[in-house]
Amino acid sequence: MIARGVWASAVLGLTAGAIAWGMTPLLTGPAGHAGAARLDQLTMWLLGSLVGAMVVGGRALRAGSPILVELVIGFAIGGAAALVGATMAGFVPQVSTSVTFVALRGASWAWCGVLTATALASVLARPRRVELLETLGIGGAGGLLAGMMFVLPGPAELWQAIAFLVFGTSIGIAIDWPVLRRARAVVERAPRRGPVPGVMTLRESPLYEGGAVALGDAILACQRQCVTLYPPRSGVVFNGRAVTVPLFLPTGGTLMVANQRFRIQLFKPDA
Repeated sequence: MIARGVWASAVLGLTAGAIAWGMTPLLTGPAGHAGAARLDQLTMWLLGSLVGAMVVGGRALRAGSPILVELVIGFAIGGAAALVGATMAGFVPQVSTSVTFVALRGASWAWCGVLTATALASVLARPRRVELLETLGIGGAGGLLAGMMFVLPGPAELWQAIAFLVFGTSIGIAIDWPVLRRARAVVERAPRRGPVPGVMTLRESPLYEGGAVALGDAILACQRQCVTLYPPRSGVVFNGRAVTVPLFLPTGGTLMVANQRFRIQLFKPDA
């Protein structure tokens, strides 16, 4: 099972890619007299900035953090990393064969994907080496696929639009999936009554080994891969049953704390 926060980041990255694609005609004016290299730089800066802002801002919204500051940080870091990648890729010599051109274009986009995803993930948290390698791999693979699609023959505008979507989606997944797949549980805040919030309106808190999450007056903690609920003296209701003493949770469920409702999902964390 994949945490819904990963899907949310993927959707936000895809949306940012679509917006960036729609804004590319605005770049042809400023870069029109400077050549293809400048256009590539501006394109990647725009794509990295929007993807960074939306994915980082979305994560802040799900965590209940101030969103404006995170939007600015994501915009700045994502844009700077993508711009650096595009600038470095501009030193690759031009080639005449179409196959080599497609391969080099894919490699340049892959490099931009690696830098953008890694920079954003490093700013958001302090990922372990294995998580950083996974982020690097996903960002690079998504960038490679997007870059090769960008220069495919045929309906150029269609392929380029899909390339933007693929790049944005891969960055969103690269930032959140390596971290969230190691969570022991994810807690989603929900209204006291009514349906569970959708992917784009999530309010979630991941729980990792050795950590704890405050749920109103209750605490959810994880030690040695065991998730335990510590209720307040007034007690809580878990899956319709009153709980007044610490409770080991073998499965997820719905927790009611005073007037608050939480949805707890348990996962088997990956190493």
